[in-house]
Amino acid sequence: MLPKMASMSETILAQYRESMKIRGYEPDTIKKSVCFNRQLLASCPIPQISTATIEAHLLKLAKSGRSNKTIANHRSAIKVFCDYLVAHGEIPQNPIGRLPIMKMHEQIPIFLTDDEIVILKRIAQEEGIICEVVLALNTGLRMDEMRRLAWEDIDFGRKQLIVRKTKSKRPRVVPLNSHALTVLRKQHDAYGHLEYVFPGGRGSTTDKKRTEARPRGRNWWEKK
Repeated sequence: MLPKMASMSETILAQYRESMKIRGYEPDTIKKSVCFNRQLLASCPIPQISTATIEAHLLKLAKSGRSNKTIANHRSAIKVFCDYLVAHGEIPQNPIGRLPIMKMHEQIPIFLTDDEIVILKRIAQEEGIICEVVLALNTGLRMDEMRRLAWEDIDFGRKQLIVRKTKSKRPRVVPLNSHALTVLRKQHDAYGHLEYVFPGGRGSTTDKKRTEARPRGRNWWEKK
């Protein structure tokens, strides 16, 4: 891509990023969308965006070994970006509507066996993350939803919690069984004075207790 064209693309991507922030998209969603569309623009400048060029880009991803789900995520991100381009007069219409959706094979869900769950809980207890693991196992909360969970969202009396910021952008109520309630009460004994159920901070090497009144970082699960 010519330097001038590349500069124009980066300017529009930056404006698009700000637009997504204003519209309330999650930071991770914004990051992925900008990344996916930057890949498209690397081989196809904005004036050349068409059904054919988008299809060629997605086929290239498929040939490189990307899964159908990943390609579907790219297609979705490109569609939203093209809507933005149409609204700002960069292209006359969104060409992706004419592009067939790639068929996806339904994947069989993977479940842990009872023995695997026992091992998982033992390791979690040793690593000081038993509440995180048990809550995930018994509620199905996403990691980012757990990261934002505050004590005001927990209702021990009604045995439920509220997820205020979800992927669908609609709050939802999640029931709590006895296992989830037990670990949450122990977590409250340790961190009830802080705002978040899973507060930030590194913690000491002995008790691994976190002390900062902020939520965990987005990659908290990967940190050792």
